[in-house]
Amino acid sequence: MCQHLYMLAACNAYRRVAQCEHGTVHFTWDIATLHLGPEDFLTLDRLLSQWAESGQQQFSIEGWGQLVCDSRGTARIWAGQAGLAVVADDLLLLRALVREAAAALQHASRHPTIGGHAVLHHPILTIDASALAAN
Repeated sequence: MCQHLYMLAACNAYRRVAQCEHGTVHFTWDIATLHLGPEDFLTLDRLLSQWAESGQQQFSIEGWGQLVCDSRGTARIWAGQAGLAVVADDLLLLRALVREAAAALQHASRHPTIGGHAVLHHPILTIDASALAAN
């Protein structure tokens, strides 16, 4: 059972990404929480980035997951057997949250300690959702 969550990125209390002491990444979006290994979380980041670059309504990473948008822009993101529905207005915010958390996760893996203190024992960053909505 996880006792400590180290925040990687957050929009608010219901939209955040944290890593526990076991290394599992806890990705919470509203009422759903996906528990992913670090490599799987980085694959989710890659899926979202490649989908955005492709401009396609549907995009997948073979054997791992897919993202499908309907005509209104609502996305269904599948990571293995777990799915997450995201309304069009929130898709860019979700992508930014995942991107920032992935960057923090990669940074922490390259620099596990700074000055003798574990990096993940301190909040790394917070995303201000109002700033993203204004753009």
